[in-house]
Amino acid sequence: MPILIAGGNSREATDRELNVFAICALCDRRDACKRQMHVISFALFTAVMAGWGVKVSLGCSVVLLAVCIIFMLYSLYNESQVLRQVQRELLQLLRSTPQEDIDNYFNQAVADLHND
Repeated sequence: MPILIAGGNSREATDRELNVFAICALCDRRDACKRQMHVISFALFTAVMAGWGVKVSLGCSVVLLAVCIIFMLYSLYNESQVLRQVQRELLQLLRSTPQEDIDNYFNQAVADLHND
């Protein structure tokens, strides 16, 4: 950034030139720092947005996985209820069936195995 200054004696002109140059250099440095801060803030913004994108997709995956696990636990719970009901009905049927009929069935089944 060229600066032209005229007039005065050499000692005052040099101090004036240095002061003006220092002020101009500081203004230029301030502008450069502002531009650099804008670049850094944009880089941080893009990094945060990329992080949020990963978190959102990861969060969606976690939510879907949790829903899947909940459905699996629910189906296992329902299946265990059905199996308990079947067990109760079998035990009730076993208690209500006379022992003689059970023995005859198993004796017939054993006899059929020997005949085959």
